[in-house]
Amino acid sequence: MTKNPQNRLGFDKEDRIKQHSFFGSINWEKLERREVQPEFRPQIGSATDVRNFEREFIEESTKLSQIDAKLTQHQQTEFRGFSFVNDEFHQKTSEL
Repeated sequence: MTKNPQNRLGFDKEDRIKQHSFFGSINWEKLERREVQPEFRPQIGSATDVRNFEREFIEESTKLSQIDAKLTQHQQTEFRGFSFVNDEFHQKTSEL
């Protein structure tokens, strides 16, 4: 995770992402023409079909993870400078 967008891979040209060694085995022309077959295609019977999930997650009980206390100033500024942070949130929290 790089805070400055101009330091991120492919910020200026998508070709830099395509040329990265991680994506070396991808035939981009075939992918764009939708000629690449996925290695695994899950079987889905309905919108609520969960057969592709591990049983331990399906049977896990739900719980709310709400916090009772306000965030500390350190926690509030933890991600300041990232391009996807809502500045209005930081503005409101810094006024508290």
